[in-house]
Amino acid sequence: MIKTYWRKLLLASLVTLLPITAGMVLWYRLPASMATHWGASGEADGYASKVFAVFGIPLILLAVFWVCVFVSAKDPKNKDQNPKALGMALWIVPVLSCFVNGFMYATALGWRLNLPMLLCLLFGLLFIVLGNYMPKCKQNFTLGIKIRPTLESKENWNATHRVAGKVWFFGGLAVLMCVFLPQSVSFIVLLTMTAVFVAVPVVYSYVYRHKQLKAKKNDIVPLAKTAQTKAGVWITAIAVPLILLLVAGLMFTGEISASIEGDTLVVSATYWEKSVIPLDQLHHIQYTEDHDVGMRVSGFQSAKLQLGMFQNDLYGTYTLYAYNNADFHILINDGDRVLVLALKDEQTTKAFYEELLEVIG
Repeated sequence: MIKTYWRKLLLASLVTLLPITAGMVLWYRLPASMATHWGASGEADGYASKVFAVFGIPLILLAVFWVCVFVSAKDPKNKDQNPKALGMALWIVPVLSCFVNGFMYATALGWRLNLPMLLCLLFGLLFIVLGNYMPKCKQNFTLGIKIRPTLESKENWNATHRVAGKVWFFGGLAVLMCVFLPQSVSFIVLLTMTAVFVAVPVVYSYVYRHKQLKAKKNDIVPLAKTAQTKAGVWITAIAVPLILLLVAGLMFTGEISASIEGDTLVVSATYWEKSVIPLDQLHHIQYTEDHDVGMRVSGFQSAKLQLGMFQNDLYGTYTLYAYNNADFHILINDGDRVLVLALKDEQTTKAFYEELLEVIG
């Protein structure tokens, strides 16, 4: 596959990296911190450095692209795959790269764009294209609707993908109509419609399989338990629990500590860098209630902790070390920056505030 399509793969890789060239051209016009994540309302709620936005995101997408290429190349059933279906799949990541970085650059330059409307346009066109090529996709392990009924029966595969083609093509036309909906609901409608488009062919495939088994005239061939299949099962059985444990560990663990060591204030957290502030540089400290966290610019946020650089209307960009849902915070200003601290509970936070007051007089 790679030898056959090397020219298309090279071109697709260059297009995936094209936003880097655009970012370098616009480098001095882009801010140091750029919005990289938006909520359902279309408002930015996550930021990253300019270096990561310009270079990191296209390189990550390029890595994803080549992982997909190598996985597809290893699929023995893709040797006879329809060239049009395979070629279409190669352009999904490059188009996504240009769309994502193009939107980030436009937002960073001050353009006011309607993200839900653009997503409706993108997904609508994507479903139309996929719906057109879906019936042409031959049975394989990497492209298309890969569930047990379709993988065990070519008849089921072909029937399911014909239905998926129609559902996705006409569904894509319906998604395009979402651009006329209010911005507040268009994103929710898009997610709902996408879930329906995915569910309909899957349900149809299982219903079709039931009819095949009932008729007792079918081409169902159970998947062979080859060494490769067994290895995949073991890898999945080991990798999935490990990944879930890692995610759970990151989401629900971690601690924040603050102490006075000699003539310095030391604030540290499990997943973020330590802050050391000389006590004689503390210009102002204040005990506050119901602190407005604002938006995260960079750092780490989990179900337990909020750490890193945040931004709100009162302090601008500031450093936050806090447990989630904390109601009481210590505001620390050393003249050059603002640091906001919330320890594990109200009593601990207030006790440390009083200790700071006593030390700095």
